Amino acid sequence: MKLAATRIRKFRRKVKFDAIAFTGSSGAALAYPISFLLGIPLICVRKNAKDNHSGLKLEGAVSATSYIIVDDFIESGKTINKINRAIKLRNDKSNCVGIYLYNDGAINPSSFKGITVF
Repeated sequence: MKLAATRIRKFRRKVKFDAIAFTGSSGAALAYPISFLLGIPLICVRKNAKDNHSGLKLEGAVSATSYIIVDDFIESGKTINKINRAIKLRNDKSNCVGIYLYNDGAINPSSFKGITVF
């Protein structure tokens, strides 16, 4: 937890962002404590909601203009793309500025040109 907080704090000094986006219980396990420690609002992307045509429900700081995503790893990029699409549908002025990976699993960040993966 301390290492993640340190890395995200360091990244925030270079790249400003308003919120941390996540999905699933594994994302929540890191996002909630980091939000508390660093005072950064959250965007929770929940699956299988019926309130929009993306099939996802957003809660939290949905009006944020820039955010990072916390995720365990990038294999196909589907989860990251799903989070970005859901947030864009709600707030077309939002921008993902970074992806924090908290697991050393299969990583293929090449799909996310222009977004820092750290």
